[in-house]
Amino acid sequence: TINSVLKLARHRPPVIKAVDPVKAILAIIKKWQHSNDHKPEIAICCECDLPNPPPTLHCDVGQLGQIILNLIRNAEEAMGHSGKIDLRVSRSGDDILIKLSDTGPGIEAHLLSHIFEHFFSTKNSGAGLGLAVCKQLVQAHRGSISIKNNENGGAVVLLLLPFEVFAPAISNEV
Repeated sequence: TINSVLKLARHRPPVIKAVDPVKAILAIIKKWQHSNDHKPEIAICCECDLPNPPPTLHCDVGQLGQIILNLIRNAEEAMGHSGKIDLRVSRSGDDILIKLSDTGPGIEAHLLSHIFEHFFSTKNSGAGLGLAVCKQLVQAHRGSISIKNNENGGAVVLLLLPFEVFAPAISNEV
């Protein structure tokens, strides 16, 4: 059973294509807002601080969507019935920085160091693979992901991906 679950956590190597990061991220958010899982009483705002036209992002847009959708889902679940999610997209050197912050309760400090571990969850349901898979996908894009608590409450996720990724870092370790 565990091996079957672990196989689900293994993902194919990213298929890197050139995309407009603003259009891609806005499409991902729109997809979520039109899904049955979205809680319409939770506002999602996106601010892009990139030049027009934005620099091209080389990524697997499906995997980028999986990462962002999982982060939004987690934020909405943590907030309950109301709140706000802010996505801020900017450039940080040769990387795109996606900062997702929410108005939820945040994450207990002693749990932060475990948040990306396989089978770790703060929820009553779920397999505890969502953030572990997100981290694996981000690393396959030669990026980084971190989570911290916001000083004013809520959680903040920092997702950093290089604009240029041509040789993906592939790891099937689980």
